[in-house]
Amino acid sequence: MRTFFYFGAIGSAAVGGTFLSDGTGATGLHHLALFMLVAAALFLVLTVTDRSLSRTAARGA
Repeated sequence: MRTFFYFGAIGSAAVGGTFLSDGTGATGLHHLALFMLVAAALFLVLTVTDRSLSRTAARGA
């Protein structure tokens, strides 16, 4: 589990470095926010369409 924390930290640093390479200007922050919204929407779609979650919820109840 700690490995995923490390992956998150590495990914966060890489994305932040990519979008904020010229400083923390409004343009970089807007692009970073757009990237985060797209990533969140992608994870939401993956979670909603994952059929294995319904089997896990039914087994745990």
